[in-house]
Amino acid sequence: MPGKLQQLINRINMSGEERITGIITDWTMGWSLEVAEKMNIHRAIFWPASAAILCSMLSISKLVNDGIIDIDGEALHYRTRKSSWHQKCQWWTLQILHGLETVIVSNSAYDLEPGAFSFTPNILPVGPLLASNRLGDQVGYFWAEDSTCLKWLEKQPPNSVVYIAFGSFTVFDQAQFQELALRLVGLKLDKDRGGIITGEEIKNKVERVVGDEKFKARALELRRLAMQHVEEGGCSSRNFKNFVEWMKA
Repeated sequence: MPGKLQQLINRINMSGEERITGIITDWTMGWSLEVAEKMNIHRAIFWPASAAILCSMLSISKLVNDGIIDIDGEALHYRTRKSSWHQKCQWWTLQILHGLETVIVSNSAYDLEPGAFSFTPNILPVGPLLASNRLGDQVGYFWAEDSTCLKWLEKQPPNSVVYIAFGSFTVFDQAQFQELALRLVGLKLDKDRGGIITGEEIKNKVERVVGDEKFKARALELRRLAMQHVEEGGCSSRNFKNFVEWMKA
């Protein structure tokens, strides 16, 4: 694959049309960074998820050296599941990043995750990137679009639905999904005298979450911060423009 990518770039650059001066790659295709380094063109990697997750992944070497996890991602002092970074493509990209000077572009904003960006200052926040600004058709999705839930959603009262995203790869059967839904709220559920957690109890706790004014106020504040960063003159907007100019140079 690296050889084919290099051939493609050479063919385009020799065609007399616009030249490729850099590569922006997804995290799972870190091998393309080595192609860019070999061809002496700009290289950057795009991280679409939380900057805090990326920060923890970039700290893996320190966690291993400090004896918190072993080289396989297993916690040494606690029983836990294997770390999510322990996938071949993830580990490969981490090794490449440690060997190359690469710009890491994050789909987040500084004020949304100040701790992560302060801890790892080489991450460039340019987000949140909005789907409404997308050019052209949607591509790259693993599942066919299903809009049947929209009819149900339009019938619900404002501020009455909690949206949870699990990513493109997650697959649940009906039993797993129902079990997860009953525990997403994160509030302690009280049993009745017979030791049963009733549907009414679950309903009451869900209403506490979606009806909590502090919860709503926090969501609106995060929305305000996000929009402030991407509007003209905002921090993410300036970072994005500077990044584009650097890639074009």
